[in-house]
Amino acid sequence: MSGSVDREIPRFRERVQVGGIHVLDGDTVEIGGVRFVGGTLWTDYGICRDGTHKGQLEALAAMNDFRYTRSDTGSERPRLTPQHLVGIHARHRKAIVDTLATPFDGPTVVVTHHAPSARSLRHGEVRERLDAAYASHLEDVMHDGRPALWIHGHVHCQRDYLVGDTQVICNPRGYVRTKMVFGQGVEEHENAAFDPRLVVEV
Repeated sequence: MSGSVDREIPRFRERVQVGGIHVLDGDTVEIGGVRFVGGTLWTDYGICRDGTHKGQLEALAAMNDFRYTRSDTGSERPRLTPQHLVGIHARHRKAIVDTLATPFDGPTVVVTHHAPSARSLRHGEVRERLDAAYASHLEDVMHDGRPALWIHGHVHCQRDYLVGDTQVICNPRGYVRTKMVFGQGVEEHENAAFDPRLVVEV
């Protein structure tokens, strides 16, 4: 592989220098009087009940991210590690916290891939070590910074709930599979509750 989690963001920025596309990697952009801040976020693995280290070990053993993804920007590009993702998480969290602490005359929306609360997990709570790879406990960030909306992905189930004054929404389509029905290929979405017409006003 020639790419890595650290190289692809700047490379992607170069390729999408067209109007209307904004890459959020700890960045902030204002659109129509709404401030957006975000990034992949990844995870700090701290949501794991029996320790951050055990959550990292479980993710390392179970997730393809660590088999196929590289890190760094040099010629070596070693395999991605949970510890590397913790560093990215800290950077993105700081960017979000700093942005929310900066006065703005309008609503702020946080956009991340990974989830900011255990309430977004499949069971709505932490039940297994691998859950630490999907969400971090950032409800304090929402209580303190009070963004109007936090949109995330990564989990493949519908979520819409409040943390203080912040609405948290996840509207994933999930994996799309094709199955044969009477000789015809029919798309089947993993998340049957996916709403392609969902609009949120802030």
